[in-house]
Formats: sequence, structure tokens, C-alpha cells
Amino acid sequence: MAFDAHLEFDHLPVLHRNTFGSEVSPQAFYYHWGPHQRLARPGKRGGPVGTGPADLFAQQHLPEHDWTVEAMLIGEWILYPNVSINTFYKGGRGVLISQILPGVTVDQSVTVQTYLMEQEPDDMQRAEAQQLFDFLGDVVNAEDLPTSHDQQRTLSTGLLPSVRFGRNEGGLQQFHAWTEHILATADSDLEELFRTGLGG
Repeated sequence: MAFDAHLEFDHLPVLHRNTFGSEVSPQAFYYHWGPHQRLARPGKRGGPVGTGPADLFAQQHLPEHDWTVEAMLIGEWILYPNVSINTFYKGGRGVLISQILPGVTVDQSVTVQTYLMEQEPDDMQRAEAQQLFDFLGDVVNAEDLPTSHDQQRTLSTGLLPSVRFGRNEGGLQQFHAWTEHILATADSDLEELFRTGLGG
């Protein structure tokens, strides 16, 4: 459950309504490369599309060599099975790398987060980046992780025998389909699975 929150944006305008805001889009574009994937938001709910250097819609009529770096990097990059990379621009371009490590039991995990900046920041950029670090820490520690823990505890009761992922939860569908296939595949056949994908 601690990693599932990295695989969809449905929860953003609800769980993070007081931090990211209720107008942030719950929708996502999903791009898959084997078990790895990228999630990217199209923009604000009901807002204009096709504006801003990080907006994917703004790139669609441009030649590929004119696509902005911001649009190509924005979003959440998932390295299966437990690493998430997010790009931010406050105080200069940086990435938040989240690694979710399993604990002794299924309801335990450790989240390790590292923030790396592309360039050495000056004093003003460092202060802006520190504000971002503090904000992200609050979001993860006060909103994401407690909610994931409560969800895990609820599921552990066994009262809900299965969970159905919605149409806008493509990242969850992809992640769990790969996990099921990997667990059901003999070690000797794993190379072939990764070479051919789920359709092979």
C-alpha cells in the first residue's frame, strides 16, 4: 500500500486537498516499458491545456527537437519494483527519489527519500528548495503514509476479499499484473518474461 500511492493520481485532489489543492487533476497519462512506467498529469482540472513548458499537450504540434526538457521529465517515473522518481523545479531542477523497502511483516515498510539537485543552488535557491523539502516531507509523513497504513490495516481484516482498480488507475493495474506474473513464473523463465513482456 505504501508504494501504490505512487502509481495513481486519483487521491491527489482528495487526500492532498489542503496541500496540493482540490483543483489538481486526478487523471494521468501512463507510459509503460515492461514493468517500469511513467505517470504524467495533463494539467489542472477544468483548466486550459497546451500552455506552459511542462505541459505535454503543448508539445503535440511541435517537432520533436523542440519539445521542452520540462515536459519530457515531468511526472512520476517508476522503476519496478520499488523506486519512484519525481522531478521538481522550485529552487532549480531537482529529483525526489523514493525507495520503499519491505518490513518484517506485510503491514510494515520503510520509505527512504533522497532529493538531488541538478546544479549547486545559491542561497535563495537553497531556501526555496528547503521549503519544498519541508512541504514534501509533511505531505508524505502526515498524509500519504498514515493513509496507506490505515488502508493496509483495513485490508488485513479480510472483510474485503478483492479490490477492483478503476479505469484511471492504469499504473496500479500494470504494477500488480507484472507482480502476479513474476510470482507465477519460474526463475528459469524470468529472462524470457522480461524480454517479451506480459503479452509474450
